[in-house]
Amino acid sequence: MRKEAVTGMDVRGYIEANSRDYFDALKQWLAIPSISADPACRDDVRRSAEWLAARLRATGFPVAEIWETGSTDRPGARGLPAVFAEWRSDDPGAPVVLVYGHHDVQPVDPLDEWDFPPFEPTQLGDVLVGRGASDDKGQVLLHALGLRACLAASGANAPPVTIKLLIEGEEESGSPHFPQLLRDRADRLACDVIVVSDTTMWAADVPSLCTGMRGMAAAEITLRGPDSDLHSGTFGGGVPNPLHAMAALLAGMHDGDGRVTLPGFYDKVVSLTPAERELFARLPFDEKVWLADAGHSQATGGEAGYTTLERVWARPTAEINGMWGGYTGPGGKTIVPREAHAKVSFRLVAAQEPAEVLASLQRYVTAHTPPGIEAVVTLEGPGVRPSSAPIHSPAVQAGKRAVERAFGTEALFTREGGSGPEADLADILGAPLVFIAAGLNSDHIHAPNEKVEMGMLLKGAEAVAYLWPELAAEVSPGAGTR
Repeated sequence: MRKEAVTGMDVRGYIEANSRDYFDALKQWLAIPSISADPACRDDVRRSAEWLAARLRATGFPVAEIWETGSTDRPGARGLPAVFAEWRSDDPGAPVVLVYGHHDVQPVDPLDEWDFPPFEPTQLGDVLVGRGASDDKGQVLLHALGLRACLAASGANAPPVTIKLLIEGEEESGSPHFPQLLRDRADRLACDVIVVSDTTMWAADVPSLCTGMRGMAAAEITLRGPDSDLHSGTFGGGVPNPLHAMAALLAGMHDGDGRVTLPGFYDKVVSLTPAERELFARLPFDEKVWLADAGHSQATGGEAGYTTLERVWARPTAEINGMWGGYTGPGGKTIVPREAHAKVSFRLVAAQEPAEVLASLQRYVTAHTPPGIEAVVTLEGPGVRPSSAPIHSPAVQAGKRAVERAFGTEALFTREGGSGPEADLADILGAPLVFIAAGLNSDHIHAPNEKVEMGMLLKGAEAVAYLWPELAAEVSPGAGTR
């Protein structure tokens, strides 16, 4: 029988007694406009990193450092800073756990849709409104509160596992320097488990753990025909029309069942198991509510044979993001346009590779471009690889028990349709993932009026307080590449 290292009442008591200090600190941090995508906010992103490092030192972390990213000897190639912290266990044989999050935030446009200034955090009852409240500052800071609660409840001076924090400063900009940072600092980041707190739960009364995130690949397609626009009366029907070719090419990317037709697209897709499909089916999904959240869409759609949740969480997609060419101004202009353009993107699932999918796109475009049309496919970066956390892994099961203790009810499993750097974390550091989150899909993440349920953050802090002894009991030291 597992010996409980901390009691729920002591953990809850500590968190409740220190909640005001936690939220006062969070409000200070939220007031820093750490928008990584805005060059005008570079100094603010650095100020955010400095604030966090100081807060972690005040919390008790013996090590709290600011790590530079990109090329430090070329100002134009310099990235935005990350924060690294470490608190070693007194047990030299204890497993090592790395917590990942990010301190940069999304831009705030459109500003006129905010009810309050986005960087003047506003409390409305038990809700805190402000950019970064849920994604991801609130969820990062709860780890400091949860760790202190764990120590207070157990009477220990050090955690039962060695805890490392890596809090990135460029996640909202695609993490351009993150893989290299992981490689350069692999010795300091070596770990047995990676805890990610940058996702959401199903609902406040239906706690859940994410077990996977889709990857992404994107490209722009250009089709060129004549050297200039042509008079459609003189030349129409006699030469190929790039827009006609583009429309046919894009329409052919899916078959009648909604499956993507790129060659080899599904070759590496890891299908859902019957057990996973059953777990998804247990979630209280309301299609009408979901459609309302989806911009009041009129119907669901997608690959035949799958539920809506299965489509957006565990099946790959091909999306047309934009298409343009020819004349689009007022009135008519009867031409055969010289060129056509489209932006496409793909959401990927394990074990698809962005580079292989983009190569398949190139083959598809080449095969479906008619004579007389020149095709160019321009890749929009290397893409993001999908990540997964198997349900039955010791780390995920430890996380499930910790969440269930905090929320007092069974925790279910979800996935996320979005993308992040989790695959790089797992592969470069050679350690399994577990997702522990306290945000909700209703938090308006990336949108105006981002908010967080304050009670959810406190429950998240309680869950991580229980997580550390759970991982100490269940994870074998040396499981990663330490």
